[in-house]
Amino acid sequence: MLDDLQGRSVRSGAVRLLAQGFQTIVAVGTGAALARLLTPADFGVYAMAFTLIGFVSWFRDFGLPLALTQRDVLTDSAARAIFVTGIKLTGGLVLFIVLMAPVVAAFYDEPRVRLAALIMSTGVLALGFAIVPEGLLIRRMRFGALATIETASGLAGMAVAVVAALNGAGYWALVCQFMALTLVKSAGVCFVSDWRFRRSKTDAHTSPASAAEAASSSGAMFRYGRDLTAARIVRYFGVNADRILIGRFHGSAALGLYDNALRWSRYPLRQVFMPLQTVFVSTLSRVAGNPARYRNAFQKGTLPIYTVLVPMLVYLLLDAPAVVLVLLGDQWLDAVPLFRLLSLAALGQSLRRATDWLYLSEGRTDSQLRWNGIAAGVQIACVVIGLRWGSVGVAAGFAIASWLLVVPDILYCTRGSLLSARDFLPMTWRPLIAASVGGVLALLVWPELLSNSPTVASEGAALRGVLQRLPAFVAAYTVVWVGLPGGRAALRDVLALASLLGAASSGRQGRDRREDQPESDRT
Repeated sequence: MLDDLQGRSVRSGAVRLLAQGFQTIVAVGTGAALARLLTPADFGVYAMAFTLIGFVSWFRDFGLPLALTQRDVLTDSAARAIFVTGIKLTGGLVLFIVLMAPVVAAFYDEPRVRLAALIMSTGVLALGFAIVPEGLLIRRMRFGALATIETASGLAGMAVAVVAALNGAGYWALVCQFMALTLVKSAGVCFVSDWRFRRSKTDAHTSPASAAEAASSSGAMFRYGRDLTAARIVRYFGVNADRILIGRFHGSAALGLYDNALRWSRYPLRQVFMPLQTVFVSTLSRVAGNPARYRNAFQKGTLPIYTVLVPMLVYLLLDAPAVVLVLLGDQWLDAVPLFRLLSLAALGQSLRRATDWLYLSEGRTDSQLRWNGIAAGVQIACVVIGLRWGSVGVAAGFAIASWLLVVPDILYCTRGSLLSARDFLPMTWRPLIAASVGGVLALLVWPELLSNSPTVASEGAALRGVLQRLPAFVAAYTVVWVGLPGGRAALRDVLALASLLGAASSGRQGRDRREDQPESDRT
């Protein structure tokens, strides 16, 4: 893959972004429909059950797919060892869910949580069988296949959830959505991957030297996955303490409002960083031996991400009342202050989210674990302090913690990295300044944006307002972005990458090399 790494990376990024665009349309439509068919209490019950399932989901693959990706050399015997261990660990997770479901239901004083969590545990078990097949698809950068599977699973979840909600299923519609998504994804990954678990006939005759080499390879991957899993566990408590405390002390309705505000405020962040993480980690891992190439790939690839993501989050923060009314309907207007504060938190998180790609591509999951412990302590402390002021206080504490951690996170991550802290500045300072200026101009033209209540009564009027203000904000942001020092050169870099993505998405990029690729890659 090193012979055409740039071409593969660009094609992979194009596929992931195109698929993510379609998945975004599906997810927004599903979310808007379910928000009108279900109540905040329904979302709250599901969020309570997902406290346990989400905790397990954060480390359900034990970091093994990324461990398979990060290794320079991978043997089939090591892949088989990873598969067996992954199934055993997944079985342990399912047992953990079975034992803890009654405890979580008692913690929230909500008996409906127990059965919902038990049923959702079968989805976790199904994903365990896809650990190695998914990791190998990522390693070979077959993101077209992964995007197709994720899109199909999203459509299946949407169809099942909407039909169930229309038939009065309540919170069970959300449980059904989770089950359909996980089962379709697991089956799709296992079917598409050309790897199957088979005990090799040569295993019994393997030489001691070969056996030692395989054990060393799998051991290194287990250590990588172990540290990454521990880092995810620690991070889980840091980023979920807010929902756990709100559900425990304020009930399902308050948790439903908060959880939906959090989900939609972080939606741009998830839609950009999550699908591209596998592309970036796979690409950066291949060039980690060349610091200059590594730095160039990281900066050139992340500049367009921040150029688009930062203004999106700033606009959500500014026009929160209209956005909530359009997306969720008038029964969710009490979530507007939460949505605004959590959009501010998402903006702070976005500035440091790319540090994960450095830890993972450089194999420094032990450092990531230590940092996550520090960050989780700060986040939990701020959330606990804000709890006395209810959900709004919790959201404010979460936002404060997110911004307090930006600079320390970057400084800690780049200590011992191939990048320096200064390497982050070219990617972030221009979008931040341009979005801030655009926001100030928007407030001068529409001072009513400072209110937490919508200035219109209907969803149609709110949508017309968004369609009026959003283009004006984008225009102001673009003018300031280009007008800043070096703006034209940066614009050429962004447009060049956009041109490569366009060529890749239409199949022109790399067409001349197609005949030289193995049959499985061309497929």
